[in-house]
Amino acid sequence: MARIVKDCPRGSLYPLPDGVPGELFTAADGSLWDSSNCSVVHHGLDTVRQLYNCLPDFLVFSRIQAAYDRGYGESIEIDEMEWVVSHGGKSGYKCKLHQDDLGVIVFLGSAFTESKYNGPHLKIQCSPVFLLSRSADEISRHLDAIARLFVDQLVASGVAVHLCADVQGYIPPSDLDARITTRAHRVYKASGISAMEFDGNDIVINYGKSQSFTFGKAGSVQFACYDKLKAVKDKGELPLWMPVWSQCDELDEDSPIWRFEARFHHQVIHQFARGSGFVANSLADLIPHFTGLWRYALNNFRLDDSKTYINPFWQWLRDDLCFEHHQKLDIDYQRNYKAASADGLPNDRSVSICFGQLCSIYRKRKLTFAKASQCLVNSGLFDLLCDMYRRRGKTEDDVMVLLAEKIEALH
Repeated sequence: MARIVKDCPRGSLYPLPDGVPGELFTAADGSLWDSSNCSVVHHGLDTVRQLYNCLPDFLVFSRIQAAYDRGYGESIEIDEMEWVVSHGGKSGYKCKLHQDDLGVIVFLGSAFTESKYNGPHLKIQCSPVFLLSRSADEISRHLDAIARLFVDQLVASGVAVHLCADVQGYIPPSDLDARITTRAHRVYKASGISAMEFDGNDIVINYGKSQSFTFGKAGSVQFACYDKLKAVKDKGELPLWMPVWSQCDELDEDSPIWRFEARFHHQVIHQFARGSGFVANSLADLIPHFTGLWRYALNNFRLDDSKTYINPFWQWLRDDLCFEHHQKLDIDYQRNYKAASADGLPNDRSVSICFGQLCSIYRKRKLTFAKASQCLVNSGLFDLLCDMYRRRGKTEDDVMVLLAEKIEALH
């Protein structure tokens, strides 16, 4: 268990109203630390994962399955948005749908509950693209609206959140991993170009100049701090984040920006709710508790200057930051419409989708291959299919081979 330490005494060079903390902290060694030298250039939600109990919409689910059967990278159009379909992998869900322009991933169909029964069939994960353009209330409402595109009998059943603060004017010590007081037995430390990970009693490998630290496990409470400016540049995300940081009048574009991030698994959120007597099934439920969760995380993963006193920066970051996630970017609720080709003809994906739908009809009618091939040739789609296949170095015979495979697979 983390030991109990004292807070640093606080004061100010200027008269302050009652109850307003000062900017000066007296550290364990007697020196003064001035919090006004630090700036929080952004803070709020970085990730949201909303879970639902529900009943899958079988019509939508069958369309998703048909798209998946057509092969990797196929998509379907739902509510005039194009969703790329893939396998759910190790997520515990049968399929995954990306809408990258919107900044949302939908996991659909529990691998442990049959689709015909109501159960935990839906999880929606949001990226910063989605979160930065909405307030917390708007995020919650939009998540429910997206969920209704895929399922019925919708009930929010849990939420996981990542809370973050981007700070200038402070760089963590290179031995942060050794100095953090925590209950966690997993520490992850990276240099930006290499990383190693161990389970044990706070075992860590030092490699180069430390640019990333992660404490705790993903299935519990996890805390991370890393060079966000470097990470953003490496990923090519500067056009997204610079407008966010520039809203802070104190931004110095030439100085490092370090992110401090608290990550809460949905099971941990449920534990807090039961222990503290509140409901936390949806993001809307959790909004009043963001600040409390943040302070818990910084107490649970705490930088101490001595056995008696906390580090003044850590105390300031814990106590002076209040989380009320606001809209940071003026981005519309985007829809990715399919664009017609320059000559007015449908694109290859549209042709493939129509071919798949025709094959599905032929199968349901139990047509023979001879009859199905005759219907296809006379459908008006055959010439488009042949053009598409020729561009891919194939022939008309390949179209018929694929038709035969789809027809015979059902008989």
